[in-house]
Amino acid sequence: MGVCLFALFISMSFFHQCLSSNLLRIEPEQLDPVLEGQTVTLMCYGDPNHCNLEEITWWIESGGVLADDPNIIKTLNSELNAVNLTFISADVHIENKYYCRCKLPMSNTVQLRVLVPPKLIFRDLPANNGPIIASVQNTLTLTCQAENAKPRIQTIFWAKHNIAISDQRVSTSYSSPGEKQKLHTTTSQLKLDLTSADNGAEITCWIMKAPNVPQQMGIKALLNVTYGPKFLRVSASNNGQPVSVGTIVEFTYNAPSEIIETTLSKEKSTALFRHKMERNDINKQFDCVTNGIEKVVKQSIHVDVYFPPEDLKITGTEHEISVGDTVVISCTSGVSNPAAKIRYKVDGIEIVSSNPTSTYVPESGGYTSSAHITVHIKNSFTPILVECKARNAEIDAEVSKSITVQVQVLPEPPVITLHSDKNHIFADDSVEIQCQTNTGIPVPDLKLLFAGKDTSNLSTFKNDSTSILTYSFQAQSTDNKKRITCIATNLPELHSVNSSIDLLVYYAPSGISMNLSPSNTLEVGNDLTITCTTDVSFPNIDIEWSKDGAPLSDELFHTNTVETDDGFTTNSIVILKNVTANLDGAEYQCSATKFYSPSFKPLVDSRKLNVRYQPIFDNSKILSQTWYNKTEGHSLELSCDAHANPSKIFYEWTFNSETLPSDFQAMGPKITVDRLKIEYTGRYECKASNEIGRTTAVFNLNVYYSPRVSAVQSVVYADEGTTARLACKTQANPFNSDIFSWYYNDQLLTSLQAIMHAEESILSIQGVRRKEAGRYTCVANNGVPPTASAVVTLIIKYPPVMDLSAMSSKLAVDPGQEASLICIAKGAPEVTFAWLHEDGNPIANSIPQNRMRIRFSRLSDERFQSELTIYSVMLPADYHGYSCRADNEKYPPATYKIWLVSKGKPETPLNLRVLNVTQSAIFVSWTPGFDGGYLQKFNVRYHIEGDNVEHDKYVSTSSFLIKNLKHSSRYVVMVRASNQAGYSEFCLSVTADTQVGSAAVKATIDFSDIPLWLLLILFALTVLFFLTNIIFICVFITKRLSKSSNMSDSQVRFQSNIKMTGRANDRFLPSDRFYSSSRASESSFDKHSVSLYHNELANEYIEQQRAQNLSQPPAHMLTSEVNPTDRVPTNPNLYYRQGWDTLANRRPVSYACSSPSVQSSLFYQPQARQKSNNGHVVSPTREAYLSQKEDEGEIRTEPRTVPSDSGNGSLQRFDVDSNFSQRSSSHPSSSLESIDMNSKVYLL
Repeated sequence: MGVCLFALFISMSFFHQCLSSNLLRIEPEQLDPVLEGQTVTLMCYGDPNHCNLEEITWWIESGGVLADDPNIIKTLNSELNAVNLTFISADVHIENKYYCRCKLPMSNTVQLRVLVPPKLIFRDLPANNGPIIASVQNTLTLTCQAENAKPRIQTIFWAKHNIAISDQRVSTSYSSPGEKQKLHTTTSQLKLDLTSADNGAEITCWIMKAPNVPQQMGIKALLNVTYGPKFLRVSASNNGQPVSVGTIVEFTYNAPSEIIETTLSKEKSTALFRHKMERNDINKQFDCVTNGIEKVVKQSIHVDVYFPPEDLKITGTEHEISVGDTVVISCTSGVSNPAAKIRYKVDGIEIVSSNPTSTYVPESGGYTSSAHITVHIKNSFTPILVECKARNAEIDAEVSKSITVQVQVLPEPPVITLHSDKNHIFADDSVEIQCQTNTGIPVPDLKLLFAGKDTSNLSTFKNDSTSILTYSFQAQSTDNKKRITCIATNLPELHSVNSSIDLLVYYAPSGISMNLSPSNTLEVGNDLTITCTTDVSFPNIDIEWSKDGAPLSDELFHTNTVETDDGFTTNSIVILKNVTANLDGAEYQCSATKFYSPSFKPLVDSRKLNVRYQPIFDNSKILSQTWYNKTEGHSLELSCDAHANPSKIFYEWTFNSETLPSDFQAMGPKITVDRLKIEYTGRYECKASNEIGRTTAVFNLNVYYSPRVSAVQSVVYADEGTTARLACKTQANPFNSDIFSWYYNDQLLTSLQAIMHAEESILSIQGVRRKEAGRYTCVANNGVPPTASAVVTLIIKYPPVMDLSAMSSKLAVDPGQEASLICIAKGAPEVTFAWLHEDGNPIANSIPQNRMRIRFSRLSDERFQSELTIYSVMLPADYHGYSCRADNEKYPPATYKIWLVSKGKPETPLNLRVLNVTQSAIFVSWTPGFDGGYLQKFNVRYHIEGDNVEHDKYVSTSSFLIKNLKHSSRYVVMVRASNQAGYSEFCLSVTADTQVGSAAVKATIDFSDIPLWLLLILFALTVLFFLTNIIFICVFITKRLSKSSNMSDSQVRFQSNIKMTGRANDRFLPSDRFYSSSRASESSFDKHSVSLYHNELANEYIEQQRAQNLSQPPAHMLTSEVNPTDRVPTNPNLYYRQGWDTLANRRPVSYACSSPSVQSSLFYQPQARQKSNNGHVVSPTREAYLSQKEDEGEIRTEPRTVPSDSGNGSLQRFDVDSNFSQRSSSHPSSSLESIDMNSKVYLL
C-alpha cells in the first residue's frame, strides 16, 4: 500500500512539473556567472491561454515571493506575454535560484551567480602615497592584499625593477571577511633587507587574469633608502669679498638641506642655496649640516655686508626764531657700514662742518655719523635753505635732507564749525566740518584729527593770512561723542596750537530686550525680577511697561540710565515678590516708543510668565467647607474642577477619609451617585494634585431623608385615673421640634400637647380613663416625603374576662387520641393562665412526663390564649372537668371549666327561632349544641299544626329556609342534631303562620322579660339617629352652597384629612402592611393624610393566628418596601413570591374608605389560583392606587385592573375620590376610567 502511495505521489509531481514547464518557462535556462556591476535580465514566458501578465509573479527559492527592490525592475511584455526581471547592478546579494509562478504552475529554476573582482592595495603606505622611506641596514616588510574577491585569488606575485621575486621572502594567507556573501581576501607579504642600492627601487605587486579578473592587475611602490655622506664642501659666489644689501650670493653644498635645490646621484648629492643679503646678515655665519647614517657633518662660511644709512635727521629749528638769532643746525645719520661722511650746504654754498663723529652700534653691526654748523639770522623775510647729506663711499650711496630757517609767529587756535541741515545731527546724516585760522607766520598748515585718526589726506586752502580745512562725511551712531581736533602748525610740532569739540550724533536704540531672573520656570512663592534693557542710544530713551495690555503705574518699576562711551543704555526693572498662580500666563511687555527722530519705529519685547503651581479649584467656595443639603433617593453630582501648571491633574476622592461608597462613580473631578442614601451624609474630600503639590476641597453633604419612626413601647398599660405616657422616637433629617403629630383612633389630637425630648415625642394623658384606651398614632413629617408613623396602643388595666364566644365548654376525643383544650381570656395587663384538675390541684405541678403540655399565646394586646394538650387520653383518669384560671396583677381571677368527654351523640340544639316568614317560606335558625366529637348535621322537621304528616330536611348549617309551604297555615318546626354516633333529642319547637299579609311570628319566646328602661333607651337611640341624619343633610347642603360661592369668588383653599381603613371582623391589619404617599394639588386642598388597611390580609392574618396560635404575623405576610413614587411596582414577581401563595382560603373582602362623616366601600372577590408559565402555583398580588379629590363633594371608589409583567395574574387598582358623599357600587366595575391622581397608596 505504501509503495502505491509513493508511486502515486511521484506521478503527480511529474505531471505537475510537465504541466508547469509547458505553461511557464524562464529564458535563458542556463545563465553564466556575471561580473559585479553588470546588468542581467531574466524573462518569464507564460501561456496566454492560462496566465495573464498580472498573475505572473517572481519567486526566489530561499524566501518566497520576490520583494520589491529599487535595483530590480519588473517590466511587462504584452506581445510575448512575458514578465522581464532586470537586475540593474548585479551584486552578491542577488545570488539565488529564481523561478516564476502563475497560480499553481511553476516555471523552471534559473541559478544566478555573481563574480566579484578584488581590490588590490598596499598596506601601510605613506598618507600621500609617496615613496616608502627607510634606512639601510633595516628589514622592510611590504603587505599587498587582494580584498573581497569572489572567487578567491590564489596567488599574488612580486617584482623589483620588473624582476620577479619568488623565493622564501614571500608568504601568503587567506581570510573571508564577507562570509555571508562568500567574499575572500588574499594577503601576501614581502620582506627585504635594505641596502643603499635599494634607494629608488620600484616594487610591483600583481595578480594574473582570472574569471573575476578581466585583465592582469598590478600596483607599484617606490623605495627611498637613506644613507649618510662621506664628506662635505661649502663655497660662496662672492669669493670672500664684502657685498652690499640686496646682492644675491650663491652657496654651494655637497649635502641636502630643507631650503636647498637638491640633485641626487648614486655617489653624491649637491645643493645650491641662493640668498639675497639683508642688513641683518652683517657678520652672520652660514652653516651646512648633514644628518648622515654614520655621523653628522658641519661646515661654516662668513659674508661681510655693506649698506648705506637709512635716514638723516636735522635739528635746530624747533624753537621760535627771531631776527639776529644764531641757530645751530645738527645733522645725524642712521646706521651704515662702513661709517658715512656728512656734508652741509647753506643756500647752495658747501660749508665744512666742525667736529664730525662716528659711533659703532654693536646690535646693528654698523656706524652712526653726526656733525653741526652755525647759521646767523639777518632778517625775517628771506628764508635760509640748509641742506645736509650723509654718504657711504664704499658702495657709493647717500641720503640727504634740508630745512628752511625763517622767523615764525605761532597762529591762534583754529575755529571748528559743524554744518548740517537739521537742528541735531542724526545717524546717517551728511555732516561738514570746517577748521579755520586767520593768523600765523608763515601761514600755518591745518590737520584734522577725528576720533584720534589723522585725516592727513585733506588739503588746506591758504591765502595770505587764512588757512581753511573742510571735511565732509556721513555720521554714524559710532561717531557720537567722538572728539574732533584741528591742529594749526607753522612751527615744529612742539609749537603747534589746536582746538577740539565733541561730535554729538543722535541715534535711536537698535533693539530692546527683556530678561527674567530666574530664567527657568517659576513656582508659586518665588521672587521674579524682570529686566528690560535698550541698546545704546543718544540721548537716552524712556521705557514703558504693560501687563496683559494694561499700563503699569510708575511705582511698580524702577528705571535708570547708564552712560557708555558713545551713548546711553536704559535699564528698567520690575520686581515681583512672592509670585502667585494668577500670574501664570500673564504677559509683561516693555516698550520704547518716543524718540527725537520722526522715523523712529517703537521697540517692543515681551514675555509670558510660566508659573508652576499646584491645583487651584475653579470654584473657590468649595474650600470653605460649604454644606450641601440633598434628599435621600435623589441623584447627586459633586465637582471640583481645577486648573494647575503643569496642567496634568490627578483627582482622588474620599468619604470621611476613606474610599468612596461603591454606589459612587468617580470620573476625574466629578463624582455622581444615582440614589442618595442616609449613610452618605459626611465629609467628601477632593484631592487634586500635580507634580507641584496637592490641594483639597471639602464638601459636607447633608442627606435629607424622611422620618423613620418607632414606638418606644408599642403597648402602654396604665391604671385608670393615672398619667399615661406614650412615646415615639424618630430618625429624620432635617429634624425640627414640630415634626410629630399625634392621632387617637385616626383622629388628630388637638387637646393634648406632646413634648419633645431629644429625638422622642412624649404624649402625656393625665387622669386617663377607660374610654381613652385605643390606638394612638404618632406621625412624623419633616417635609421630606413620605411621612412615617408608629402606633402605640394604650391599654387601661382591667381584670381578666373569659372570651366565651371563642371557646367551647366541652371537648370530645377517643381514648389514645390527642386532646387540645383552649382557654381564651381578655385583660390588661398580660393575662397569665393556670389549669386545675377537677379536684382543684394545679396541673402544672403534676404534669406527667410526655403526657401533657401547656402553651401560652398572645392573640392581641388584650387577648391571650392558653392551650392544654394531652398527648394520649387515658380512661378514665383524663375524662373530667378542667378549670382554666386567668389572672393579671392584683385583679380577681376569672375561671372557665372545660369538660373532656369521650365521643358520642351530639347535644340538642338550642335557641330555635323564626327569623322571617313569607306566604310560602319560613326562615329559621338555631344554636348548635356540642357536636359530640364528630361532624354533626341537623334534621329540620316541620308539619302543619294538627296534621300528622311530618317533613324532614337535613342540612349542615345552623339556619334553613323552608320553602314551598302552604299559605295561611300554621307550621310547627323542630330541630335535632345527628352524627355518626346517633341523634340527639329534638329541641323545643316553634310555630309560624304563613297567612297572607301576616308577618306575625308566634314562638315560644316571651318578651315580657325585657325591662322597660331598656326599651326606653332603644327608643331614644332611634330618635337620636333620625335627628343626626337630618343635621347631616343640612350641613351637606350648606357646604355645597358655600363651596360653590367661594370657588366662583376667590378659589378658597381648604384642608381635608382622609382616613382609609379596612375592617375584617372589626379588626385592623397592622400598620406595617401598607404605606402611602400624598401631595398638595394645584388649587383644591393643602394636605392629605392617608392610611389604608387591607381587609383580606387582615382576615387571613386573624385566621392564621387562630389556626397556628402565632403571636406575630407569619413570614410570608411580610413584604418588601416599594418606592411610593412608582405608579406600578417595578418587580411584580417579588410580590407574587411574598404574597398570598401559602394562604388556602379565598373569601370576598370589603374595602372601606371613610372620612369623619361618610364611608364608601368596595366588594372584592380574589381570583382563583392560576398556573404560571414555569408550572408553579401562584395567585395574583393586588395593588391599590387611591386618589382623593374634594372638588365635587363626594367619595368615588372604582377598581382598576392593571396587567402584570409576569402574566401570572393581574394587579387590582382602586381609585378613591373623597368628596363627602357616596357614589360607588358594592361590586367591582368592569369599566376602566382614567382620572387625575393626587395621592397613591400601595396594597401589598
